[in-house]
Amino acid sequence: MSANASSTASEDPMVLLQHLELGAALLEVMFAVFDADDALSARNQDRTPVVSSIFHRSDSTGIGGKKVGDEERFIQDQARVLYVALQELPAAVSPKIGMEKLHEHESLLCLLALSIFEQAQSDDHAAAMALNGGRDLPAVTKCQGVVENTRFLSLVGEGDMQQNGSVLARYERVIGTLLKQCDVDDNRESFAWRNTGIVLDKTHCQILVGHQEFNVLFESMKISYEKSLKLPAPVLDWGAQWWDNGKALGDGMKRVECVGCCDTFAEIDCLRATCDHYFCEVCVATLVSISIKDEACFPMKCCKQPMKPADISPFLDESLRLLYTAACLEFGLSPERRVYCPRPKCSAFLGPAAGPSVQCRACSISVCTKCKEVAHPGESCAESKALEKTKKLAAEQLWRSCPKCKAIIEKTEGCNHMVCRCTQEFCYRCGLPWRPRTCTCT
Repeated sequence: MSANASSTASEDPMVLLQHLELGAALLEVMFAVFDADDALSARNQDRTPVVSSIFHRSDSTGIGGKKVGDEERFIQDQARVLYVALQELPAAVSPKIGMEKLHEHESLLCLLALSIFEQAQSDDHAAAMALNGGRDLPAVTKCQGVVENTRFLSLVGEGDMQQNGSVLARYERVIGTLLKQCDVDDNRESFAWRNTGIVLDKTHCQILVGHQEFNVLFESMKISYEKSLKLPAPVLDWGAQWWDNGKALGDGMKRVECVGCCDTFAEIDCLRATCDHYFCEVCVATLVSISIKDEACFPMKCCKQPMKPADISPFLDESLRLLYTAACLEFGLSPERRVYCPRPKCSAFLGPAAGPSVQCRACSISVCTKCKEVAHPGESCAESKALEKTKKLAAEQLWRSCPKCKAIIEKTEGCNHMVCRCTQEFCYRCGLPWRPRTCTCT
């Protein structure tokens, strides 16, 4: 097929009847959207209002008794499923139509479903012939795959595609939810970069919204969402209980904007930084998770001003609070006093250097608190065979030791400017502390 024919086929929805592989892939995308809408609707129905403050709760749960972070993880999972469906679109014929156009022709979906069903039967027959002839079974085609979807029957009149409202409304609900989450993710990424210099990994929503086919298939929904952000403020019922700051939320309470996700919350449900910025519970958990993975980002900061652990802890669930407490204990010690398990597959933090040795709780080996290697009873650190073996290996592999905490570091790529986990900067080539613009080894 020529390039011109391919372009024409992808611009006219009716010509999908001649490109059944593409049509089947588009139906899978449509089913993924409907699955997401059903899942989101079911989740919303399970919600029950929570009016108590976070400081008055017995645990760190949010709406409907679920952890606050669960809602975002759920949305990210829906984005991942839709991304996988988009990846199945055939590369040879790229669609140039919006998904809503599939529903503008009343009989198109029914005709497409019937054509795909006939093709799937033909593919099944070819597979059966190959099996009878002793040949290898051919790969399952997209037409064979899509007819196995339980929603396929709805296209031939045996189901109800509009059970949760109009088809277009279902698209807009799902795409709007994903786009809003992507905006939140973009804002947090920007905030983390400004305060820590760390580039966060892209979330499923960010990856999905950046997908070329997503922007083609859902262009109209994306435009609708962007227009909704520019609508004038709605006329508010000032007598409504939820908006009356002084009465609905308690005397002296007000609503504030979270600088992480830009949503508004009751002030008492937010962490207030020393710079008078506010963070909601979910954003606090996200930023704390980043800070405990990288000492360079610890402690959590806003406008480069550290926040107090005592102020942060009430916003964390039990598991994250334990990790944050452990990070405070570890990063609160000077690198020289920290003891880590020397086994590469463990590397657990064992606490401060107290006593001649300490036992690793994870792998049960004893560690010398002086040389930070496997304990060597009866031998001095200089005589330790394990230490000598490690030093010999480091010399052979051209590894370097951090001049501050003595941790052995291997450079796999990049320049000679190293930053150890204890935040010490040094030159990998000469092993000395980093001297900006003066080190001659670079």
